[in-house]
Amino acid sequence: MGTVSQNVRGQESGMQQGVTRVFPDLIDGQKHSTFNIQHSTFSPELRTPNTEHPGCFRNDGGFAAIRVLFALALLLLGAGAALFFHRMFPPEPVEQEQTPASDYSSAALLAAVAPAAVEDEMARILDLGSRFMGQPGAYALENLIRERYTAAGLEVLEQENYCAVPVTKRREVFANGQPLPDVEIFPFMPNHLQPMNTPAEGLTGELVVIDDDALTTRKNFDGCIGLIDAREDRVPTGLDFLWSRYARLGLTALIVSHPDGLDQMPWDRIGGGEAGMVSTLPVNFVRLAATPEIFQHTGREVTLHVRTAYENTRHTTLIGIMRATKSDGKSALILSSDYDACSVLPDRAPGGMQALSPALHLSLLDALQSYREQLRRDVIFISFGGQMMGHDGKYNLLRVLGPNAGDLTDQENPVLRALGREARTTESDVGSTVTPARSERARANDQALKQLQTIRRAMEDSSMFASEQSLRTTLAAFDQTTRTFFNEQILYVLNGLVLELSEPALQAKIDFESRGADIAGADFKTYQTAKSEYETVMAAAGLPLDRIVKEKQAFLSRYGVEDRWRKRFGELSVHHEREARRLAQDQLLIERLGAYREKMFIHPYLAPDRDSSAAGEELTFLSGSDVDTQPKTFSELLTWAKQKRGFDNDQLVIHPYDRNHDANNRSFINGTPQLFIGAFGESAGYAFFAPINRNRGPSYVRYAYPVTLPYMTNLHTLTYSLEATGETVLTLAMGTGAGKFSGRTARFGLEAAPVNLGGRVLVANVGQSMVPNFPLAGALITGAREPYLPIRPGFFQHPFYFADPYGRYDVPYHIFNFSLMHTPYSPVAAGFGEDGIIRFMKDEGPSGQRLFKSTGISSWVKEIFQNVTIVTFRAGPFTLLDLMNPQTMREYSGVELIDRQGLAPMEKFCKFPMAGVQEGIHTTFVPPDEVVFVKLLSGTPDNEFANETRTFLLNVSADFRADPEREIDGRGFVVRDHPLVRNAPADAARSMAMVNEKRLDLQQRHHMSDDRTAIYHDKSLELIGVAESGALSFTESARKARESITYSILNHPVLRRSIFEAVLGILWYLGLLVPFVFFFEKLVFGFTDIRKQLLAQGAVFIIVFILLNILHPAFAMVRSSLMILLGFVIMLISGGVTLMSSGKFHENLEELRKKSGKVTAADVNTMSAIGSAFMLGLNNMHRRKLRTGLTCATLVLMTFVMICFTSVQSDLVDRQITLGKAKYQGFLIKKERFRSMTDGEVFALNQEYGHVHDVCPRVFLIGGIDQDNYYRNPRIDGVVNTRQGVTRSTVFASALTFNDRDPVQHAIDFTTKKTWFSKSDCVPSDNPPPVMISSSAAENLGISPEDVEAGRAEIIIASQPCRIIALFDADSLDALSDLDGQSLLPFDIDSMDSITSDATTWQVLADEDSPRISARDVVIFPHGRDPDSLQDMYSRKVTASTAVAMPGLPYPEARNEIEAYMERSARSVFYGLDGMAYLGKRTRETSLGGLLDMLIPLIIAAMVVLNTIRGSVYERKDEIYVYNAVGIAPRYVFFMFFAEAIVYSVVGAVLGYLLSQGVGRILTELDMTGGMNMTFTSISTIYASLAIAAATFISTIFPALTAMEIATPAEDAGWKVPEPDGDSLRFDLPFTFTHHDRIAVLAFFHRYLGDHGEGSSGRFYAGPPVTGIADRLDPLADQAYIPQIKTTIWLKPFDLSVSQEMIISLPTDRETGEYIAHIELVRLSGTKESWMRLNQGFLAQIRKHFLHWRAVSDQDREEMFAEARELLEQGSGVRGQGSGVRSQEAESRRV
Repeated sequence: MGTVSQNVRGQESGMQQGVTRVFPDLIDGQKHSTFNIQHSTFSPELRTPNTEHPGCFRNDGGFAAIRVLFALALLLLGAGAALFFHRMFPPEPVEQEQTPASDYSSAALLAAVAPAAVEDEMARILDLGSRFMGQPGAYALENLIRERYTAAGLEVLEQENYCAVPVTKRREVFANGQPLPDVEIFPFMPNHLQPMNTPAEGLTGELVVIDDDALTTRKNFDGCIGLIDAREDRVPTGLDFLWSRYARLGLTALIVSHPDGLDQMPWDRIGGGEAGMVSTLPVNFVRLAATPEIFQHTGREVTLHVRTAYENTRHTTLIGIMRATKSDGKSALILSSDYDACSVLPDRAPGGMQALSPALHLSLLDALQSYREQLRRDVIFISFGGQMMGHDGKYNLLRVLGPNAGDLTDQENPVLRALGREARTTESDVGSTVTPARSERARANDQALKQLQTIRRAMEDSSMFASEQSLRTTLAAFDQTTRTFFNEQILYVLNGLVLELSEPALQAKIDFESRGADIAGADFKTYQTAKSEYETVMAAAGLPLDRIVKEKQAFLSRYGVEDRWRKRFGELSVHHEREARRLAQDQLLIERLGAYREKMFIHPYLAPDRDSSAAGEELTFLSGSDVDTQPKTFSELLTWAKQKRGFDNDQLVIHPYDRNHDANNRSFINGTPQLFIGAFGESAGYAFFAPINRNRGPSYVRYAYPVTLPYMTNLHTLTYSLEATGETVLTLAMGTGAGKFSGRTARFGLEAAPVNLGGRVLVANVGQSMVPNFPLAGALITGAREPYLPIRPGFFQHPFYFADPYGRYDVPYHIFNFSLMHTPYSPVAAGFGEDGIIRFMKDEGPSGQRLFKSTGISSWVKEIFQNVTIVTFRAGPFTLLDLMNPQTMREYSGVELIDRQGLAPMEKFCKFPMAGVQEGIHTTFVPPDEVVFVKLLSGTPDNEFANETRTFLLNVSADFRADPEREIDGRGFVVRDHPLVRNAPADAARSMAMVNEKRLDLQQRHHMSDDRTAIYHDKSLELIGVAESGALSFTESARKARESITYSILNHPVLRRSIFEAVLGILWYLGLLVPFVFFFEKLVFGFTDIRKQLLAQGAVFIIVFILLNILHPAFAMVRSSLMILLGFVIMLISGGVTLMSSGKFHENLEELRKKSGKVTAADVNTMSAIGSAFMLGLNNMHRRKLRTGLTCATLVLMTFVMICFTSVQSDLVDRQITLGKAKYQGFLIKKERFRSMTDGEVFALNQEYGHVHDVCPRVFLIGGIDQDNYYRNPRIDGVVNTRQGVTRSTVFASALTFNDRDPVQHAIDFTTKKTWFSKSDCVPSDNPPPVMISSSAAENLGISPEDVEAGRAEIIIASQPCRIIALFDADSLDALSDLDGQSLLPFDIDSMDSITSDATTWQVLADEDSPRISARDVVIFPHGRDPDSLQDMYSRKVTASTAVAMPGLPYPEARNEIEAYMERSARSVFYGLDGMAYLGKRTRETSLGGLLDMLIPLIIAAMVVLNTIRGSVYERKDEIYVYNAVGIAPRYVFFMFFAEAIVYSVVGAVLGYLLSQGVGRILTELDMTGGMNMTFTSISTIYASLAIAAATFISTIFPALTAMEIATPAEDAGWKVPEPDGDSLRFDLPFTFTHHDRIAVLAFFHRYLGDHGEGSSGRFYAGPPVTGIADRLDPLADQAYIPQIKTTIWLKPFDLSVSQEMIISLPTDRETGEYIAHIELVRLSGTKESWMRLNQGFLAQIRKHFLHWRAVSDQDREEMFAEARELLEQGSGVRGQGSGVRSQEAESRRV
């Protein structure tokens, strides 16, 4: 059994010991023995029994053999256990220690990486200018790096790549037609797919500064251009820099600037994050930054001209290979950097901090040149472009290299295989310079180039299209493939022309329809002209090419079609030439880089410190993966480098590798495009290391700043980090760690479905094809919409690509988030018009997904992901800028556009849901000529996840007059003219009030509404009047409009439900009217003549229908009551036709069944029998008119009473529960299970209450489940450097944030004089944020209250310097509870037994009784000042609750405010009032009133019916006996009496309702209702009729059962299966046969059993039946043979395995002398109980089939006799099983 000589992990701790173990000679100069696994064997002593202890084996001869056997058994058992333990828990092998190479001088390296040297390189780079992708500065740096690589003697390789990049074409600002002097404007990054563009004439408006004063005083911002002053105290409260909130004001554009210069602006907040100037929705809204001079022009009218676009931009990856003279060619050290710059302003991208990466890269290049002869590992320098577009350069390198193959065998090379080449068999082949065979793709590209060369040469002849003959002559020289390709492209150009001309026709059509549709006007003529031109071109495009050339020369000349054709083939040639160049480059990269079995990447990601006087440097790294020991080895190398340089911890701290290393450190570089680290390290599996500075979080946040701040070029704060990184690079280049950095198995292989993406983009409805087939060349494509992620400032996480000229896109092995791999794949494609606005968008509607599915793909099949066809349509954007539900203060959960005319959903659409709920906007692309209404969906107060229409927008104004014929009417929104809907609350308030008023007026006319509904509607109208009065500011006006919406939302479902119930009620009674008419005629008239019956029934129907039409208001709520009548007539006719068709179908089916020997005529027609019983019951009721009339009158009156005195009541219900003492006055808003409130919800509360009350959000940090499925709280490091030079640290488990007005501040005890944050503390600032920690944590850190009060207490939290301003008592915070009685502390995930997470947001959820983190372990930040670095991969901020405090507000006013909020929200609310805490609810609730009072009358009515029916039973005893005598089954007698109950119920319900409605109408008209609502239209009328029917049916059951008992002929009716004899069951069935029929019946059953054979369905399966002669002779028929049929039966369910042999024979009956059916069953398998139970149903079917024999006609019997005789002849000589052969004559004679 193996044992480990020393437990390395258990006995060694700390970095010093780790380095000593791996690199001992560099620490103390001594060689240490390695820790190897030693193997011991069993010694003889262990095998010899110990005879000194009692109970052990004795050494005597009698037991010697036993002792030996026992010892051997024990030995084998021990060996087996040892082997099992070794296999299950193998010891970790300890690698042989290696000494880092250090036999060199570091002087040259140190000189190259000295801060001054690297600063010089940075200066040269920054002098090149803006380095955003595609800009001159980026290309200049690319050339500089290429020159340096070449000058250094590197083998230089290039990889030319293209991707979509936003490019600014124009950015100007004018006033009075002249450019503003000294003012420069800069567009922000595009909103997702949509570049930013102004109209051709520009955007003109008044330049208005937007601040708190303007928001509270200005009444209108329509048409203005907003200007934000970025000074901390001037940014509008609550709006921050979120552009969508400013756009709601009516602004046409937004500019942000700072009076002191662009370098003073908080670009990390402005350019991205949760509330910045960039959105994830494709919305065209002009957002600019401007130089400070813009403030000199406020109040003036200015004009903006901005034009941006995405362009397919080149960026080149440069690879320089430095061959090491002593390298074995197996291992390479790859040093990489990014040379382009990210920026929140694409036109201003100096990349101040980003210049460090290429500068250090070039410094290392210079340094390593000095050691070239000493290097033992090849060094590869790679400079990437494209970092701002999802790291496109890095992606393309991995696209070529593929996943890491370092751990594969030499025979495997998936990279070559991916390029279409055969796998190499030896390692030397991999690096061979021999030109490999071309891939299939390269061959196809070469073929296309040859075809294009042929075509273009032919098209050089200008006479090619001059005549039909010249065209045919030219085409004759093409081969078939070339001719097909040529024709396809010719048609493409023609269809492109059709598409081009469809646009003016569409625009003219929209103009004509939106301006009144006057056919005599100029708009109509313009439309006709455009349409005619379009149709002419489309007709020409549908002709063959030879006919076009022959007949349409004018067409070719007018539209320059020949030039278009030549241009198309030229574009294709350029495309294929570029593709050929790319394939050649890829192939060369394979040859050079594919040879290395070990590739180790180092990508320095260092950052200078903003504070040059700050503490020492902290260095660590990110590797993208924590699954192996390679990161640990690299960490030890960094520590070795530190110690080699002799740095102490005051100068440089190396943070060692630990569990979840990347997750714990990734948040420190927030603000950078860091996802490539995980792509290399985990997804592709390479050894990848990015050294970072752990204590430079504020610097990394400024990574993409558009300005170069002084600290960014001050590298003296990186002195030690540069040296340690350089020393590590150098020792690795010297060969250290060879074989230790081979990488790991990639998460995604080459064949992984979600990373191999491609397909094509098509446009629908182009040309004459019904199927989309027109390629959208140049379509912009993305695989992710990024719906919830906060925007990254200055770069895209998910790259965009253009489709090629064929409309195809191909992104193989894309592990850089082209798609969101954790969600179903739904790529998006867009095409643009000349104005830069999206013109074509992916169709996600039914029409677009019907043929080509491109949404929600989750099949995870590579071939499907690589061939996704995206269908696009002519689209226009429709963006709603305000999605806040004022009732719930939450965003609407959905937006739906419906057609104005038909109110139907859109057939073509593409939705972009809310881009992070903090933005509260929604964009949908629909056809631009659509006129739409908007439905806003949300949950109900009882179920927030239900999606119901809560609000709608109809585009109505105060002067709009609705069409009285339309229930819902409005102008609607023409999509083309409404790309942005800004003031949604105002339109929603008017729209809802208008529809509610129309419905309310109708219901009031019919006395259907209640007072509460009228009160709410009056409030909504009053608030609209106030909002539109013009006396209020814009903000206050919007607030009133939202309050009006609240009351309309409360009314809307009530009014709609009233209409629904009225319509449902009339449908119910119209449904009852059909049987009522039939019953009424039978009871009152009882005509025998069918003509009189129909006339009477028709007359009754019309009379009752007219009464309902007069009395029931539902007919006024539909467009035509006649349509209802016609609908019912059509339904009746349809029902009759259906019954007739069904009957005919059954007749035909019977004929077919007869032809196959099936007969069912012996069945009793159940429906016919029920109908007969029903008619007998009706006739009996008609004969006893008095009793029937009295009973009906009783039920009519009872129905009348129930309808009148029971009603559905809907009124305000006010509940409150006292909870205890309250800490403050106000109310608390909190979601269930700690679900986070969104920023939008907090913003809505601030908008509604922030101007008069204190809105106080509470945010805390929670953990989650890490990659090893461990529950973990956040880990927040706090470090204090004391004045004595001692560093102390602690770990906080969470962070809380409060604002300066939070009311709980007075309930917390403090040990310092300052006890809370000030208002200035909560204002975002570059200054260190103030924090509060517990006094116990302060004591551990050596901080005293005096230090805090003197302002000397500083702490570094998550790399962010902070000021400690107060110390709180932890016990007081632990004991603190909110209005709901719950703690404000975050829940403790570590202590929870199990956790669940939200399916949508993935937030961890908890219950109220979940354990909480101790206050000692939390740090408190002011709201909005907690650094982003607090969050790592497994933690997130949660807005757990928001308090609306009302300090100092008088009790009556506070109560009114709280009650108003409860009434509006219709939810349970925790609130504090007058020192007490309550749980209250104030909402309208529905209840069924008066039902209990009707219980006794209902019982009386039931007893009346019971007495009536029971009397009828006893009166008709003799009649029942007659029914029994003529064979009517007892169940039909039961239904005969039950029919009377049905008649009573229907007649009582209909007449009772007519009576109640008639009396109610009369009393209402006479004003004698006494204030009661006498219009009975609610659903309670249906409940009343159902209650009467239920009482009637229940009371009828007993007498009907009595009648059934009277009709039962005997106590023991029916046939039972006899008891078996063992496994056999034998019995006779009471069916007799003639001599002739006993033969024919064999064929009858032979057919039946054959139909239950192979492929059949039914209750049993039958084997092939055998017809023959029984084993025994018939003793009663002169020893004649007995005919029989035998088969094997399997009974269902087959899983019981019940099978049996069945024999049906026909011997002579001893009693009658006739032939009788004899059944014998023999059990073959299955349990006896199952066999007997299943045979109950089986034998019932057999008996039923014998009954069917009675219905067989004589002709059929003759046919079956002949068939049976033939069967007997075929089976002649068979007696049972194996009887001897007899002659045919003898057998026939005996039978």
